[in-house]
Amino acid sequence: MAIKLISGLTGEWYEPEQEGEDKSRFKIEPLTGLQYHELIGHINDSGKLDTDGVKKCLRYGLKDWDNVGTENPFSVEVAIRSLPAKYLLLISSRIFEVSSFDGEMEKNLESQSK
Repeated sequence: MAIKLISGLTGEWYEPEQEGEDKSRFKIEPLTGLQYHELIGHINDSGKLDTDGVKKCLRYGLKDWDNVGTENPFSVEVAIRSLPAKYLLLISSRIFEVSSFDGEMEKNLESQSK
């Protein structure tokens, strides 16, 4: 049987939980299979990405922002330097999450590979 290509993983505008009505949002894209595999090596004992993993995840998957209180145009490096740690973790976690299949899709892929 032919190998099936990954499909159905699309980018999104992610809006982390925030106070107030004037909320920021972030354009994120899923990781490629190779990027995802690379980042698995950066998961620590508590099941979260380590610092290097967060940076790599953001560099790979953070593409834009909207309504962020800065006069600087978007750049991943500005985001990494300027966003509070809480949001760096939330955004990188969401990128990692949208880059993987849910359990049902994984089961289907496993059964196809047998």
